[in-house]
This record gives sequence, structure tokens and C-alpha cells, in this order.
Amino acid sequence: MKQEVQLLYLEFTDLWKSLCDVHNQLYQFTCEEYLALLNSNIDRVHTLLENKELVMKSIDELEGERLALVHRVADHAQLSLTHFAKFKEVYAFFKEQINLTDYNPLLKYHTLMIDLIEKTQEQNKKNRIFLNKALHSIQELRNDLNGNTKVNNYSRTGEKQAHCR
Repeated sequence: MKQEVQLLYLEFTDLWKSLCDVHNQLYQFTCEEYLALLNSNIDRVHTLLENKELVMKSIDELEGERLALVHRVADHAQLSLTHFAKFKEVYAFFKEQINLTDYNPLLKYHTLMIDLIEKTQEQNKKNRIFLNKALHSIQELRNDLNGNTKVNNYSRTGEKQAHCR
């Protein structure tokens, strides 16, 4: 029985390593996307977006594997699936069954994956801000070319008064 739990633990660790690998790829593509945006390399941006979509599909596939593995752990532990809804419950089960230390690979991979996800989210925010600024600048240029320039004047009291030309 203990050997079966150890095998489940090793499968879980391998899966977490795979998840870290694909999340790292996603982060790298997201950073490259920002550089391509800065260089106005639209073709490269499109290629990177396609690559990111493929990586996200891989993440979805691995998520399916994770759910199947959690089902197997729940069946083995003879507990309901809701008991293993979060990583910490699965980790607690493994820690109790095979006496894991806090220096095991699964915990390190989990910490790394959380870090990669947070970094990817931060980089995506930077990419969105850049795109929003670029779109705003394009809109201003379009308005200038069409003669719809918005001029801000200020009254004697310093209040802003918008006028269109």
C-alpha cells in the first residue's frame, strides 16, 4: 500500500514538473511578446500569440491529467474528491502517508509554478497596458487626421473645459 502511494507521489511530482515546464514556456512567450510589441514587430506578435495558444492547450491537457490523478489519490485514500480540492490537501495526504519532508521536489515545483503563474500574469498586464496606450495614440492620430481634435481650455478658476475643433 505504501508503495502505491509512493508511485502516486512520483506521478504527481512528474506532472507538477511538466506543469512548471509549460508555464515557463508561457512566461517566456509572454516576455517575448512584450519585446515584439516594443519593436512594433506585428508578425512576431502574431506568431507568439499562436504559440501561447498551443501552450495553453497543453496546460489544459495537463490539467485533465491532474484531475484524473487526484481522482486516483482520492480513490486510494477512500475519501471524497472534495477532500482533495486543493493542492495542500493532496500534499498533506502524501506527507502523512510517506513521511515527506519540507524539502521534497513536489513542494518546490508547486512553489515554482505559483511564481511562474504570477510572473506571467504581471507580464500580461504590462502587455495590455502597452497595447492600450498604443490604441489610444492611434485613436488620437486618427482624430487629428479627421480634424476632430479635442482641445482642453481652462477657465479663470482653473477648471478644465473641453472644446472640439
